[in-house]
Amino acid sequence: AAGGSSGVGGAAVGTGEGGAGVVRHSLGGVVRGTLHRRYKRFLADVELDPAARGLPGADANAQAEEGGGVTLTVVHCPNTGPMTGLLDSLPAPCLLSHHPSKTRKYAFSLAAIEVDGTWVGVNSARANDVVGTAVAAGLLDAPLAMGAGGVRRGAVRREVKCGDDGKSRRDFVVERLPADGGGDAQDVHLEVKAVTLTNGEPSAEPGCEGGLVALFPDTVSKRASKHTRELIEHQHAASASSRGRDEAGMAAAAVMLILRGDCSSYCPADDCDPAYGALVRSAALEGVGVLPLRAALSLEGEADAHGMRELIVDVR
Repeated sequence: AAGGSSGVGGAAVGTGEGGAGVVRHSLGGVVRGTLHRRYKRFLADVELDPAARGLPGADANAQAEEGGGVTLTVVHCPNTGPMTGLLDSLPAPCLLSHHPSKTRKYAFSLAAIEVDGTWVGVNSARANDVVGTAVAAGLLDAPLAMGAGGVRRGAVRREVKCGDDGKSRRDFVVERLPADGGGDAQDVHLEVKAVTLTNGEPSAEPGCEGGLVALFPDTVSKRASKHTRELIEHQHAASASSRGRDEAGMAAAAVMLILRGDCSSYCPADDCDPAYGALVRSAALEGVGVLPLRAALSLEGEADAHGMRELIVDVR
């Protein structure tokens, strides 16, 4: 179940283990490889598994490593951040999506890295797709006060322009419909953050024992702080417009999608970005939700002739 907390205080917020259950999302087919290095932000050198070398485009951007007898293929790295903690033990097993196209320079994209026995998703661009599936399945209905007392979830819009200048975009705007059709519908703004960092320490949160603490961000993120300030502004506006009525509730939330299955709680990464940590705690006190979702990655199905299997995300 989604972490149903609107605040983080000084501790971690649990991802939960019950309630709405688990939602499955497919990230498509992937092949195996071994990641040797990531560089120039968007590039990585990978040794493809032998079966994957027969795929279209596998020979392009491939070069034998000097003195090592290893052939490395340049692949696209779709993660714009520093990937802190994910590159400390290279070479490491990895998963790659395959995109053969004349318009693409690189036929493969990095999808996940194995870290301490756990697959960690690194394609942050797919985070919104995963959360979209979770929203549609009702995984966030309870913390967003939908589905109870006659309150219903209405239309869900993605990439919605917001702000006075219209230059900002909100990842999701979910319509909350009042009970019995009375009153006005309320827009709930959701901002999604892909979380891959952990401090390696077990969670001390009640009910979260046995998992690690996930942290965000993994570097200073002015963008994340900007989005948090916008969520606070929307929460303030919603509270002001419904003053004296009961339907205000949570009108804005940060959805922290933890792209690894070994974590059971989330906390702001104060060591990486203390300003963001202070801001998100302030947002929680203002009524903005902080909703962690754990996305555990696994491979399913029989491998085809090229070793390709389906990459599944179980979200809770």
